[in-house]
Amino acid sequence: MTTHSLLHLSQNKNTQAIIRLGLKGVFKVPFFIQKVMLEKTLLHVFREALQEGELDFLIGHHLKIHINDMNCTWYFTNIKQKIVMQKEAQATITISGKLHSFAQLTAHCTDPDTLFFQRKLMIEGNTEMGLQIKNLLDDIDPKTLPTHLNKIIEITSKYIC
Repeated sequence: MTTHSLLHLSQNKNTQAIIRLGLKGVFKVPFFIQKVMLEKTLLHVFREALQEGELDFLIGHHLKIHINDMNCTWYFTNIKQKIVMQKEAQATITISGKLHSFAQLTAHCTDPDTLFFQRKLMIEGNTEMGLQIKNLLDDIDPKTLPTHLNKIIEITSKYIC
């Protein structure tokens, strides 16, 4: 390894550590603030899918997202064609993994199938529902995300991809 590549690796790891530290702070925000922010963002991202009934499979069911290394768990369901986040629920399906793997999925720098087959992201519970969720996540066009979120993903993807 050259000195230049070692320096780049060091800077990359330092930047990753700073991003990680900042994100840890986000997970410490009170639940009701996380709920408002995430529900608003998810409504924006999945507006069309909700209108077309593509998330009807979540009616009466709960998706649990667990970010292992952040010790963060969220539960989502579909109530009256809105994605609702809850603090606790009985999960029908669970998707879990490390923050880095969820970030790679969001930034589209790693194919979702690769993340699941390599067990970097894991699905437990109703596998048919898990496949539907994976496909929905894979179909997200970063250009449809709110500008601030798209910018965050654009900046962090330089260090996670």
